[in-house]
Amino acid sequence: MLPYLFHLPQFTVLGLTLGPFSLPSFGIMVLIGVLLSRWIFFKEFRRKGIDTELVDILVIAAIASGIVGGKLYFILFELPPYLGWTEVVGNLFSGGGLTWHGGLLLAMVIFPILTRWYDAPLLSVLDVLGIVAPLGYAVGRVGCQLAGDGDYGTPTNLPWAMSYPNGIVPTGELVHPTPVYEALTGLTLFLVLWSIRKRFSTQGLMFSFYLVVAGLLRFLVEFIRINPIAYLEMTGAQLISILMIILGIVGIIARNLLPSETQN
Repeated sequence: MLPYLFHLPQFTVLGLTLGPFSLPSFGIMVLIGVLLSRWIFFKEFRRKGIDTELVDILVIAAIASGIVGGKLYFILFELPPYLGWTEVVGNLFSGGGLTWHGGLLLAMVIFPILTRWYDAPLLSVLDVLGIVAPLGYAVGRVGCQLAGDGDYGTPTNLPWAMSYPNGIVPTGELVHPTPVYEALTGLTLFLVLWSIRKRFSTQGLMFSFYLVVAGLLRFLVEFIRINPIAYLEMTGAQLISILMIILGIVGIIARNLLPSETQN
């Protein structure tokens, strides 16, 4: 674990006292994820003949969705219900509590608005998002592993079990390193989608396939994570994962039955 890459003590420059400063490893991984996502968006938009001027707008929208949607989801569904308004507001403006599902849900609302505004093919744009999302997820989970921010799993005696004594949310127990699991599965899903992307000739199929597989992977890993139960003995992430799977299956069926345009 390496929650912070380095620390700078307090120092004085031209009579001004600055610092101390710390550079969080999670923030660096987010930056890497953004840069990789922008590169893939640009490369795929150019291949598909979509206006590349939309790339930076969508990347900014994705970042905003991740922060706003992720934070709102955390506040609404993952904070204990007994917390008072002071604690809720404190969590709202804290650096933690950014959930992936909240960001994805908000992005799925914002992206159609932006693509319609710029007269871009929505389903084709979503197909690219389906490639970018698992890579961003994988990079983000590397950041979670470095930070030890509480995304780890339940106690286990498996040979690769880890403890997070120096994490942001520390634990001395040997637990499932679920950020590692999710980083590996996310990277694998990205590589698979990237390698077969040109075989998806129907717009929307790539994104639908992503929803099904990503939803299934997250649903399964939740059984060994420490998230609280929300409803029907399932976590909030599992409920959203089921919704993702259903939407993906509906999308696959619809795109195979209905007349549709092809894509590159």
